[in-house]
Amino acid sequence: METKLERALENNDRMVIVNNMQLARAILSSNTFAVPNLYNFLTRLEECTEDSFETTKLFINTSLFFLENEQHENLRKLAMVFFSNKNIARWDSFLLSHLTNMVDGIDIRQRVNLVDSIAVPIFKKIARPMLGLFPSEEESFDTKAMMLQQLVEPMQSLSRLKKFESDLAGLLHNLRNQSEKTFAVRERCKNDSFLEMMLKDGSMNDIECHAFAVSMFAAIAPLAQTAVNMLAHIYTINTGNAISEKCFLDNFEEYLWFATAPKYIHRIALKDEIIQGITFEQGKTILLDIHAVSAALPKEHTCPNYVSFGAGKHLCVGASLSKRVLKILVPLFMKRFPKVRVGESKINDSNLIANEFNYFYMYPID
Repeated sequence: METKLERALENNDRMVIVNNMQLARAILSSNTFAVPNLYNFLTRLEECTEDSFETTKLFINTSLFFLENEQHENLRKLAMVFFSNKNIARWDSFLLSHLTNMVDGIDIRQRVNLVDSIAVPIFKKIARPMLGLFPSEEESFDTKAMMLQQLVEPMQSLSRLKKFESDLAGLLHNLRNQSEKTFAVRERCKNDSFLEMMLKDGSMNDIECHAFAVSMFAAIAPLAQTAVNMLAHIYTINTGNAISEKCFLDNFEEYLWFATAPKYIHRIALKDEIIQGITFEQGKTILLDIHAVSAALPKEHTCPNYVSFGAGKHLCVGASLSKRVLKILVPLFMKRFPKVRVGESKINDSNLIANEFNYFYMYPID
């Protein structure tokens, strides 16, 4: 079925969707293609309008996706200190405790909406404490922080970019006003949160540290969406039955590929380039279809060929955390719900960048 984005691209010869793995790998390994330089675009927009995008540019300059320079390498090194396997392992007891409480808190007698029962708590109970974000208005904060994801979408209108600027400025003001209370009210953990670690490092000023932490919070959205997609996929293909933990872990990478939330990897052609007989003109936007390029692989190909977490220098820094959460959460859920009746579901058609459910209902069977 043709997606909303694909329909929008039909008459746009400056954009192309790639669904071939060999071509995708060639593009990802070539220095000719870079991530979209939204910072420079907004700077040029400011020069020809009376609008300011100062706050949006601040977030872009602390968001790994939008960077392809020394700043990217510096931020990536800082982030990897926190998201390394060694450091994430220190959070195991925290993750196990909260994920267990999350699953145990689901009323087994009622229908279960995976979005409300799984995705939302991942943000509230996992992401916020680990990142050190404690806004006074949580729902408003979540909504506005998730807008950072939407900056990835191509063809943004000026009015929408102006709304990003307004909302992100309000978000940052709200969060920084709460910063004095953060460490007093934060849940007792043995480990420093991401924000604490960044502030102690001293490489960035206070506002940059907060913006960086919010950017990482928005980057956790695919984990929450993928967790829902994975459970929905497993129970759907097994007609409402759970699978064994061993089966799940043995086939984890395949389940991850089926469930991965991000739809595309974005790149811009910096100059004219011909790859496999296809001409990519300078300035052309390339969208690598994550699911399609992997689906085309022969069966003998294994998980390293999948691109669920990006590739190369833009490989997701949170991959170890995401895999750890999924490997704890999904077996806990399947143990509690060995058999369910799969109910109604609805895909979020307005989300152009991620495979996401508006809702996915399960009816537990005693």
